[in-house]
Amino acid sequence: FNRLQNNTSDALALSENSYQLKAIKPVIQEVDKLSSIGLRLTDLVARQGTLDDNEIASIQSELDNAAKIQDEVVIAAVYPLETLLRATRNQ
Repeated sequence: FNRLQNNTSDALALSENSYQLKAIKPVIQEVDKLSSIGLRLTDLVARQGTLDDNEIASIQSELDNAAKIQDEVVIAAVYPLETLLRATRNQ
């Protein structure tokens, strides 16, 4: 997730300076958002932390939106993030 997030500014710059890549700008932004979620969830799981129901619902909503097809692209990171999210549920 760090690597994805670290490349966001370069990828955005490329998409803004290239007509062919301009269309993927929303995907780049979505991947950046998912990377932030991934870093947070990974940290929580490593610390055996949990999220409350409202936080889980909010993150799940973001993951559901990211799972929708955008210009024939589905962001594959959504499904592993859902697994991490389930691991943070209070038992």
